[in-house]
Formats: sequence, C-alpha cells, structure tokens
Amino acid sequence: MEIFRKIINLIRAHPYIQTHHKLKQFIKFAIVGACCAVIDFGIYLILTRFANFNYLIANLISFSLAATANFIFNKFWTFRDYAKKRLHVQYIKFIIIAVCGLFLNELILYLLTDKLDLHDILSKTAATVIILSWNFTMQRAWTFKNAGELLE
Repeated sequence: MEIFRKIINLIRAHPYIQTHHKLKQFIKFAIVGACCAVIDFGIYLILTRFANFNYLIANLISFSLAATANFIFNKFWTFRDYAKKRLHVQYIKFIIIAVCGLFLNELILYLLTDKLDLHDILSKTAATVIILSWNFTMQRAWTFKNAGELLE
C-alpha cells in the first residue's frame, strides 16, 4: 500500500501533471482501473480456476463487480463529484457505458481466445487495455461531464 501512496505523491507533485487537468484525470482513471483490474482478474481467476465457471460467464461476473467499484472510486476520487442528487442518474450512465465496454471486452476476449487461440489471460489483458480508452473518454464526456467542467 505504501508503494501506491509514493507513486500517487510523485504523480501529484509533477508540475506538468498539475497544469494539465485532463492528463491528471486520465492518470487517476488509469490507477482506479488498475486497482479494479486486480478485482476483476482476481474474481475471474477464482471463478474459472476454482469454481469451474465458463470463462465468458466468469468474465461477465468479474467485470460487473469491478465496474461497480470503478464507479465509486471514479466518482469520488478521479472526478471529485460529491453531488448526491445525480448519483442514480450517473450510476445508470456509468453502467450503460460499462455494459458497452463489457460487450466489447467479451467480443475481444472471445475473438482472441477462440479464434486466434491465445491464452485467455493474455486475451483478457489485451481486451482490458483496449477498453481503458473507451471507458475514460465516455465516462468523462457523459457520466461525469459536469464534474469535469467544474474542476477545469
């Protein structure tokens, strides 16, 4: 945990990042994403390796749980949006984008694993990296639009 704190403090103190708000948000979004990827992969591995779930169903479950954690962390840390009156609307928007991301994630995972015969963990890693840009762009532009404008 201490290493994360040191990394965050180094990022926070960098002068270029301090003056470029969108870059700062993207880095925070990526940090949240990395933490939620640990949740996603951890649940996925438990379900596929120990509970014998089909890899696509396991991915659906793990991605959904990680997406909920992702919403909470991004709302309050990345975009610093503390407004509670829009919470349910934002969560619905977040989930719509996450479901679209999930569909793309599942499609990429399926194509790489079943059609290109890559190992499922390698395929899942590639899908996660690709979906990162989609999620940040859409969440910033739609879900947390007002929060982002308030901070600029």
